[in-house]
This record gives sequence, C-alpha cells and structure tokens, in this order.
Amino acid sequence: MFLFLGRTNQAQEISNANHSPLVESPSKKREGATSPIDGNQESQSGVSNFLDLVTVGDPFNAPDDLGVGAVDKIYQIGTYEVTARQYKAFLNAVAWKEDPRHLYHLEMESDKKIACIHRNINSDGTYSYNLIDELHGDLPITYISLNDAERFCNWLENGAPDATQDYQFLQQSTEFGAYAFSEQENQTIVESNPNARYHIPSDDEWVKAAYYKGNGINAGYWMYPTQHDTAPGNGLGDITNFANYQTYNGSLKNNFLDDALMITTVGCFNQTSTFYQNHDMAGNVAEWTLSRGPSEGALVRGGSWQSKYSWYGDNDLMRRATPKSYDPSTATNFIGFRIAVRVSQSSSVTENRADQSSSLDVQEVAPTAGKELGSNSAISPQEKALLTAVLITAGTLAGSSLMFITGEIIWDYFLAGMSMDQIAATFPTGRVVSIISHLAFNTYAMVKAEQDINAKNKN
Repeated sequence: MFLFLGRTNQAQEISNANHSPLVESPSKKREGATSPIDGNQESQSGVSNFLDLVTVGDPFNAPDDLGVGAVDKIYQIGTYEVTARQYKAFLNAVAWKEDPRHLYHLEMESDKKIACIHRNINSDGTYSYNLIDELHGDLPITYISLNDAERFCNWLENGAPDATQDYQFLQQSTEFGAYAFSEQENQTIVESNPNARYHIPSDDEWVKAAYYKGNGINAGYWMYPTQHDTAPGNGLGDITNFANYQTYNGSLKNNFLDDALMITTVGCFNQTSTFYQNHDMAGNVAEWTLSRGPSEGALVRGGSWQSKYSWYGDNDLMRRATPKSYDPSTATNFIGFRIAVRVSQSSSVTENRADQSSSLDVQEVAPTAGKELGSNSAISPQEKALLTAVLITAGTLAGSSLMFITGEIIWDYFLAGMSMDQIAATFPTGRVVSIISHLAFNTYAMVKAEQDINAKNKN
C-alpha cells in the first residue's frame, strides 16, 4: 500500500462542492513518464530492491577516542551512496511537471567531472530526465544539498510513488514524512520525524558504519573506512585498501584534467569495504550527515575525489580528521549522500528487520500493522461515521487534499489496530496532521466512553 493514496467518497463530494478539483487524473501516460526502476527491473511490482542496505549491529557500542560513533540501536545504512540512476527515478516522479524546489541542478549535466543526468523539455513543456549513459547511472549523485537529500528521504518514506500518481500528492510527498518542510520569514524550516524509517545518518551513525571494528561493544575503531590504519591507495597497492582521492602512488584518474570524469561508479573498489560491508565511505564523494558543526553547518564525512594524500597521514578520509561543515543548501560536485534506515527495536508497529536480507523494498514504508496487530474493526457504524466526519470536516476546513488523504491513512492505521499515540508518532511532531489524528481519536474515545456508560446503565 502506498501512503496517502485515495480519499473517501464523502471527502470527494465535499471537495467537489467547496473547492476546485484536488485530484488530477490524466487520461493517458504523460510524455517521458517512467517507472521508479529503469531497465530490466521495470516489470517489477512497485519499487523492489530499490536500496541495497547493510545492517549495522553491535548496539550500545563505545565511542571512539574523540567521543564519536556510539549508537544505542541496530540500524541499516546504504551499501553505497545514492546513485544517479536512483535520483533520476526520483526526479521523474516528483519534478516532471515543474521543479519549484530545484531538485535538479544544471551542473548534473554540465560539470564534466561528475556529469550523469540530462533534463529533456518535452513538447508539452513538461520535463523528463535521462542518464547521460548507462555507466554514468552508477555514479554517486552530486550537486545535492542536504535539503535535497532530505526530500529524497521523504519520497522513500511515502512509498517512492511514480509519476502516474496524483500530482498534488507527488508534490507533497517531498515535503513531509521523514522531514517536515515549512517556510518562516523566508527561511526553510526542517523538522525531523524521529519515528521515520528513512533518514540521513547522524554523525555517530556514519562514523560507526565507516570505522567501527565490530563484533562487540568495545571493539575499537579503524583509522580509515577500509578496515585499515594506513592511508588507502588509488588503484595501486593493497586492493582491500583503495579509495578514489588524490594520491602519489598512482591513480585511476588524472586529477588535473578539467573535463575528466573525476568520480568512480559505486562499488568500483569492490574488494575494499568497512566491517559492515559498506563501500565507498572513503573518498570519491563526501557524504552529508544530519549532525551540525560549531558553525551550525551540517557535517560531511569521508573525504572526496578532491581530498589529498598527506605524508603525515592528515587527510579528510581519516576518522580523526575534523569534519567539514556546510550550509544545508550547499550543492557541490564533491558531496553526495547515503540513506540510513531505522530498524524497529520492537515488533509493536513494524517488525525488526535486523536479521533479514540487506535488500529492502521501499513499498514496506507503509506500516504492516494490519498483519501484526489486533484489529479495531469491530466498531459500530455510528462510531465509524462520527470519526470519518471529524476527519473530513478537519480536511475541509484546512482546504487541503493532504488533510483528506491524511484522514484516510489515520483511519486505515486505526482499523489495523494502532493506538492514537502510535498513529500520531508516525507524523512529524507538532504538525497539523498530528493534531487531526489526536482530534479524531479523542472523539472516538469520547464516543466509546459514552457507549460504555450507557451499557452499564442498561445493566
């Protein structure tokens, strides 16, 4: 089930009576529309195996000597950075009609050091996005701001819908979920949802996945994210200790050609990995984390193709290197990102996937509560009608299709057996959707309490 799809008949009637149509239903597939997965995976149902993940275990591990890297839970993180191929699918889903949030940057094609995605302007004025060539599809995507990366997480959190879905929903799918975006006094405010599955890793999560030696809570840390304490080579030397950066012992790249492709495809050095089997956490492209530095900029880790080898061992790839920080709106040719995934530590809403395959279907974003929890479906028609009316009224007053859609999702979650607190926790704290969920369930609680009193009085 995709999140936030469809509305009740009552909601549709109210919408048609009081507002312009809220749902756009094109009669034919738009020009250039694509499915979220390209190539020979196109026939798969939904978005299967969209992310390649590894599980980072050893919860409650000790931090390193700088006080970083301690994580008190099991989580998952991308085996590789998000690629141009994956980002192209995102663009074709949410930025085909227009791109008001500037998710595509022209440098994604014009900068030959990282070139990967071309944007077409179709005959009807819409956009479609294509890889420059298939090989470039496996390059890590760059010219990505932290805000762009957070919106990609939102898209995943909402089920990675494709361009055939309701256009208004597609536009909203980047604005809430893992991160709630709002504008206040010409500033972009981003509020994190601590219960979201998909997110940008914290500095601790990134450092642990990259440098921790594993197999225990006091295992210690490597100096480089290659399971080595010596600086990596770049194409020469120990094949288990390679990274794409500027070295003196040989290179796969000419670091001085302005028009040369400077980044390698993900997994290029496939014999080099972290303990948890992540690749490319050293060099190639630096990666956003969600943590902030002293200047309030977001920290980036791992170094990039621009990083330089030092005879003194002082380089950006090192664990002890002071991480650089950048404004979240920064988009450059040497910063990309990697997705982290929250693993439920209990089976109350979503099952613990710590011991499952590293491939994760993004359709599983929607809680599978209906299979795992009890049912609240045995309620009276009067209760259902009242709860539905509350949701529809709130949506009508808000004048937003998002409120209608939210109402239906709340109702689905309720029938699946989730409590009011569990449902509210699936939405960003303090957002209007949380208010609606509480309003709806408070109404239900009052109705139920009144019925119980009436039942006792009859007895």
